[in-house]
Amino acid sequence: MRQALTIFGMLLLAMTTMGDGCLEEKVIDIVLNSETCAEFEENHGSDSGADPVTVDYGEEIAEILLENGYTRDDITTASIKSAAIEVTQFNQPTAWQVSGQVNVEWLSGGGSGGPVPIVNFSSESVPGLLHNKKPVDLNAAGVDLMNDALQAFLDGANPVLRFTITFGDISPDPTEQDRMIFSWKAYLLMNIVLSDTIEVFDLI
Repeated sequence: MRQALTIFGMLLLAMTTMGDGCLEEKVIDIVLNSETCAEFEENHGSDSGADPVTVDYGEEIAEILLENGYTRDDITTASIKSAAIEVTQFNQPTAWQVSGQVNVEWLSGGGSGGPVPIVNFSSESVPGLLHNKKPVDLNAAGVDLMNDALQAFLDGANPVLRFTITFGDISPDPTEQDRMIFSWKAYLLMNIVLSDTIEVFDLI
């Protein structure tokens, strides 16, 4: 994003040689779409979900901003926009079909709440999701909690979240002789609006 702005500024600067005018600073909004994810390891002979995953959400957002040349103070607004799931490792003959939800709990850092569902998935094929990031439905209760955590980050806090899995239907039923084993990720796409200042060519 920074690179694109630099190129744009260079083009505008070059235009100063083409006629009368001056450069002036303008404040613009920049939309940064970025993902965070929770990684889960399934290995069980029942319908129980993976162990909970704790994410330092404030630290992850700070790293995303740093990679793009921004800080927390540059953010105007931030919100959760979409979700996806993807299986990253799977090597079994059983073609598991799973339904359930991803839950989120705000543990500390500017507030608390949950656990509440944030992602719903239904009759998903585990082998079909292997290296295939698929959009899934968001749950309003979880989105509200996540957006509150984002606002806490903007206010200076460092929210820490815990994600858990609740499986509904699994077909066929896993057993100790045929355990369900795979690794997967749940992605959350954030829409971050940042304020930035660039130089623009103002014709006189």
